[in-house]
Amino acid sequence: MEVQSIFEKACAKRMITLLLEVREQNNKILATITKQALTNITDFLAPDLPVNLPVQSEEDLNELCIYLSCKANVETLAKYLSSVGGSNLSNKINNILKRCISNEVARNYNFRGRREGKRAFQDLPLKEVVIRAAKLGHPDSTEIDIENYIKVWLKHAPQRYKVKEHKLEKLNKIVDVS
Repeated sequence: MEVQSIFEKACAKRMITLLLEVREQNNKILATITKQALTNITDFLAPDLPVNLPVQSEEDLNELCIYLSCKANVETLAKYLSSVGGSNLSNKINNILKRCISNEVARNYNFRGRREGKRAFQDLPLKEVVIRAAKLGHPDSTEIDIENYIKVWLKHAPQRYKVKEHKLEKLNKIVDVS
């Protein structure tokens, strides 16, 4: 009887020790998860920008560029924009750009600024924001791939702007007739 009692006490003591270790590990895991969750939530909150996005004028774009002259602001905006969805890299970049710059402003830019009196998007700090945001969502993507998708998006900005204007004209005609 005495041997069994000693064995039971030893087993109970060992089980209590193991349970205490598991409890301590669970507390550490919960603390880590909570810390990560709070960090991730703040990454995806809209930053306090000096302008509304998408920028609707050159003045707003200039204001945004001044704000982005601080590297910390570039990182903050890139983290926020990285939460924008897209089924692939091209869609993600298109969605990011659509949230950053209106077609009315984008139609005045091409990537290098060499033709048609357009300005160079590559010289804007917004380019770096778009690249960083895209790379956060697609770490294997190259800067060249991202730049090529930006070029295509900028190339089509005038057409998107014209379509929107045409739709507004049609809507105004309908409203005027009523």
